Amino acid sequence: MKSKLDINESKAPEKEKVTRWSKRVTIGDETTTIEVEKIENGYLITKSRDYRDSTGAYMYETKKMFSKTNPLEAEALITKDTDGLKAIRDLFLED
Repeated sequence: MKSKLDINESKAPEKEKVTRWSKRVTIGDETTTIEVEKIENGYLITKSRDYRDSTGAYMYETKKMFSKTNPLEAEALITKDTDGLKAIRDLFLED
């Protein structure tokens, strides 16, 4: 007599593509964070800045921008002028 063996095959879940990137730099009492999120027609960039003002009070600023390219991707950081990576510091200083 043969027995029937049920085998439930399951596939490993496919790796989801990364849709968010972030970089954070802290210098002294100031922290700047760049977050990039892939959206349907490009990238949503959020720049946040935490710092102390001249009175010692903590301040928080946020700006949101749109870009057709991801400024945090390694390929986007390469510049033709320097043949190397654009300094991450420059991304944080741009307004």
